[in-house]
Amino acid sequence: MRQHLARTLAVLTLILVPNLSLAADPAKFDLLGFKLGMTADEAERVARASQFTNIRTTVGPSFDQAVALQRRELIRGQDYKGVNLLKAERKDALVQLFFTPTREAPRVFKIELELLPSAGELRKQMLLKFAEPDKRADREWLWGDTEEFFYARAKPYLEFQPSPFSPTAPRPIARFILGDPALQKQSGDAIKAAADRAS
Repeated sequence: MRQHLARTLAVLTLILVPNLSLAADPAKFDLLGFKLGMTADEAERVARASQFTNIRTTVGPSFDQAVALQRRELIRGQDYKGVNLLKAERKDALVQLFFTPTREAPRVFKIELELLPSAGELRKQMLLKFAEPDKRADREWLWGDTEEFFYARAKPYLEFQPSPFSPTAPRPIARFILGDPALQKQSGDAIKAAADRAS
């Protein structure tokens, strides 16, 4: 009897106790399989494997084109070879992935996931993945960098908005934002350095 109870408690612990080592570093989090640092091809594969449909990409400058733009060279938007944004949707969720140019390929530096009313238990299941937030308020919970204003954040963060505002319909019941400002800054610094060398 005691052995059975111990096994039961062990299973419940694995299911219900958040992964504290994961919570220490939002850079290692994922939202429905989408991760920071992914390439556009990797993100699209995850989207299709997770039954997302209507997958759309918006082009952006490649790394070399971003360097040229930094040097004030003219490049038409229709000639962009990189990716700036990927959007995908399914009946219970909408996702937007924002990319920054790197030498290898455009990589995700921010993910916005909106859960729709049909998400049901998905909201609770996702929150169980993460430990207690580093900062909790009525309008948002924060893991990682807890600066109130997102533009002041410099390190990876996860933001959860329990009752987000949205002008679109249907109105989302929750919004998750996973970001790594450092990745975007590294990209910008590398682009500027390459442009300076080419001058």
